[in-house]
Amino acid sequence: MAQIVGAVILRRREPTRPRPFRMWLYPLPAIFAVGLWGYIVQSPRKGLKVGGLYVIAAGLIFYFVREWLLKRSQRAVAHQ
Repeated sequence: MAQIVGAVILRRREPTRPRPFRMWLYPLPAIFAVGLWGYIVQSPRKGLKVGGLYVIAAGLIFYFVREWLLKRSQRAVAHQ
């Protein structure tokens, strides 16, 4: 949730800053995501919180694999 809020704040403070991506229908996806994560955090159902942890874990795994692949490809280019 903090990352979503941070992205919105950055966009407001530095509107001309170049960005590596565009968010379609901005700010609706951000509002929707904060609402869903808020529901998961506040929900008394244990399954939702466990599911949220799975989503976070999957995101971390994808992030670290992507970083590893980027560094690996950069090393390959540097050795050529």
